[in-house]
Amino acid sequence: MSARGAASTAHQGEGAAKAKRPLAAALLVLALVWGVSAFSPFAWAQSPENASSSEASPSSQEAPPAGGKTDNDLDEQLLPDSSFIYDASIVDLYEADTYYDNQTVRVTGEAVGDNIRAGISGEYRWITLQATDSTFAEVSVFMTSEQAARIAELGNYGTRGDIVSVQGTFHLVCSEHDGLTDLHADSVTIIDEGYPIEHEFNVREFIPGIVMVAIGAILLFVFSRLRERLR
Repeated sequence: MSARGAASTAHQGEGAAKAKRPLAAALLVLALVWGVSAFSPFAWAQSPENASSSEASPSSQEAPPAGGKTDNDLDEQLLPDSSFIYDASIVDLYEADTYYDNQTVRVTGEAVGDNIRAGISGEYRWITLQATDSTFAEVSVFMTSEQAARIAELGNYGTRGDIVSVQGTFHLVCSEHDGLTDLHADSVTIIDEGYPIEHEFNVREFIPGIVMVAIGAILLFVFSRLRERLR
């Protein structure tokens, strides 16, 4: 082969290589575009598998009801429900605020004091319940005469009164009884009957008083003697 033929063959090879370069670049660009589109979040979200999972969870697709309210929205038109029974202590009612007002409560305490007639008709009575703990808090209970008749013993110095459980409506400021804080009884149950209390005479309890009286008598005698000497 002559030198001219070799040069022509080399020139043709370089031309073929240059012709293949744009084709390779185009293929590379297409591969990159396909890869980006295949793994982009938009393409993943539009895939059939994710479309089916989206359809399977209707809670995420449901539109809110008319008016913009949901099941968890607070209905401001609802009134407070007073049908719930609160097991309260007498101390709670004694120190109560508006939280217990007009609520149905159940309290237990000792019936003390007197059985007082309420009104002229005598159909209702007033009974005082006292806490059995060291607070000695009290609440006035408005009940019928039949309910009050179940209470046999009222607590005083010589008697421990019946332990009574009362369920009724508590009024912080009762409109029926001139703003008195009271409990209108619906039911009255005797938990434990009362009994007499015997107080033993203990001389030691009188010793402090006797000593004070003796000191007072001595001081009075000394004062009178000093007054006579000054005359």
